[in-house]
Amino acid sequence: MADILISVVAKIAKYMTDPILHHAQYICYFNNFAENFLNAKRELESTQKVVKERVDIAINRAEKIEPTVNEWLTVVKNVLIKVQNPRRILEINKSCFRRQCKYFLARKIAREIEKMIQLKREGNFKSVSIITEYTCVKYYSSKGFVLFKSTTSTYYDLLEVLEDNNAYMIGLVGMRGSGKITLAKEVGKKVKELKIFENVIIATVSKTPNIISIQAQIADKLGLKLEEESNECRAQRLSQRLMMETTLLILDDVWEKLDFEALGIPLKENDKGCQVLLTTHDREVCASMQCQSVNLDILTNEEAWILSKSHAEIIDESSNALNDVGKKVVDKCKGLPIAIVMIGNTLKGKTIEEWKLTLSRLEGLSSPNGCFQVSYENLTNKLAKSLFLMCSMFPEDHEIDLEDLFRFGWGQGLLENVGTMEKARKGFHEFINILKDSFLLLHAKKEKVKMHDMVRDVALR
Repeated sequence: MADILISVVAKIAKYMTDPILHHAQYICYFNNFAENFLNAKRELESTQKVVKERVDIAINRAEKIEPTVNEWLTVVKNVLIKVQNPRRILEINKSCFRRQCKYFLARKIAREIEKMIQLKREGNFKSVSIITEYTCVKYYSSKGFVLFKSTTSTYYDLLEVLEDNNAYMIGLVGMRGSGKITLAKEVGKKVKELKIFENVIIATVSKTPNIISIQAQIADKLGLKLEEESNECRAQRLSQRLMMETTLLILDDVWEKLDFEALGIPLKENDKGCQVLLTTHDREVCASMQCQSVNLDILTNEEAWILSKSHAEIIDESSNALNDVGKKVVDKCKGLPIAIVMIGNTLKGKTIEEWKLTLSRLEGLSSPNGCFQVSYENLTNKLAKSLFLMCSMFPEDHEIDLEDLFRFGWGQGLLENVGTMEKARKGFHEFINILKDSFLLLHAKKEKVKMHDMVRDVALR
């Protein structure tokens, strides 16, 4: 009984004395609290810096930041703002003459120290991000793509070759304007869906290859910033990034042999790196790069007429006379989809007499370039024509920023008669839509357009 009583009394004494000792501890060790406060703040700032650097690297790799990491950074930012002036706290301590004041201030500092230590502990993230699915191919997927019989075999041949791990370089060979990049984009979309590749990237090479431009296009799709000045360092950094995944790299409009090492393009090795699908009109390019060639034929007469009817909105019940003259017009396109689509859109809703007039004009022009010339001449808006010619002055395959084009047009006085700048801007977009509807300009990225190189060649003559 006595032992039980002593135990109870001891516990009561502990509960009575602990708060007193705790209170005294806050007051007596205030200076220690202040020093620990500064140390905890410095360590948390250091951890914050490390996490921010890891986040920046992940963002450059186009990875998604974990929500918990963003939340942690927000909390840390707010806490550090709250404790950003420790000298102020120490000055308050000097002005506190009453024990009760020192006690509450010391207790407040202790709580902040505990909070900062806990946040530092939580900042040791195993990973700050997750690799996201890339959507660049879906963005570039061709609207209204039609797989005809003549292109079906090529489509499946490409899929079969790309599933072969030993085929590192494939060349899609076809005439200019035959729809090589359109087909390549659809193949890229399909292999992404089938998860044959983790990533699919498209870059335009052009007649005069520019290493920095090609590297920038690839890096942009990866969310990678190439800030190095030398081509060698840029190539090394790009190569290291591409070796992290399996990538189908589609290189469009290749005219000559490319140096993949100089570009920083690593071919597939141990299930990482790149398989390259290039498009070219020159079979010699494929031979020089030891590519496995796949041919793309032009459309048959029947396929060309079907494609033209869909763009010209000709119904099957149309008169035999319209069908006859229409087929003769389409024959001038030489089976090239770009010419067929362009002439079809130009003659949309036109009478049979206008079709006949177009045919007579085409007969005096070389095919298929005459189709592009007729499409341009059929434009009724003079400002649209002027903007089209201005677009041809940009480099081949250049993605033209619409805001830049508007400013150039305004500076050249093309849009002055439209009225105020606000009205001119509205009219400008209407003219651009006219050119896109006729396929004289092609949609590129958001707020950008480009011109097919065959169309540009005709415009520059």
